[in-house]
Amino acid sequence: MATTIAGFILRAANRQETARFYAELGLRVNEHQHGGPIHHEVGPMSDGCVMEVYTRSPAFSQDALMLNVDSIDVSLQVAAKFGIQAKTDARDMGDARFIYIADPDGRPLMLIEKK
Repeated sequence: MATTIAGFILRAANRQETARFYAELGLRVNEHQHGGPIHHEVGPMSDGCVMEVYTRSPAFSQDALMLNVDSIDVSLQVAAKFGIQAKTDARDMGDARFIYIADPDGRPLMLIEKK
């Protein structure tokens, strides 16, 4: 599998209001949870790509890009070439595991490895 964009995470001051805004624009909005806090999935997006809205927190204050990768370990080796280290420990979410790093501009990236 090649690396692909898995989606986008919006960090909202008011998750419900942001979700309602996108719903009123005509997108489908579903509240759900998968191994972390309750959030909203917004779509439809293209196959395998989602936009999710979470409540902003001190630990997660910025929007983020999600990438599907073949291997978190290999991706961390690539990141290290750029002086980038993991921001979190790898976490299991059932059919996948994920970890946060940042790109060279400090933009959060969620690396997702499917099992």
